[in-house]
Amino acid sequence: VLVCGTPLATVFIAQKRWVHPVLRDARRIGPAGPVSALRLMAETTSARELRRRIIGITLALLASVIAAGVAAYLSPSSFDAELLLVMGILFGLLDLWYAAVLEFKFRVERLRSSGPWGTSGSG
Repeated sequence: VLVCGTPLATVFIAQKRWVHPVLRDARRIGPAGPVSALRLMAETTSARELRRRIIGITLALLASVIAAGVAAYLSPSSFDAELLLVMGILFGLLDLWYAAVLEFKFRVERLRSSGPWGTSGSG
């Protein structure tokens, strides 16, 4: 009883103490609107940080592709070459993701700076 009762009591107290207040506040606030990962990342990450990530991932992509080429040249039936190519593909996809986030961020900033009716000026 002591071995099972102590963890159960701890879980019950933790649930009443930490989980229920959060759920009660969430019901009071209501549901959040749909948020895409692209928009969330563009709003919370600076353009400088995104550029730095793109450069780092591009260098990792180049290194993994070069290493895969060398491994495939040295031993054509190497499992390491296949793993390095898969890693290169993953780095490439991650690079495309950050480029899309950066483009989205620039597009949103351009729309905010020009205003809803275009640039302000005479005409």
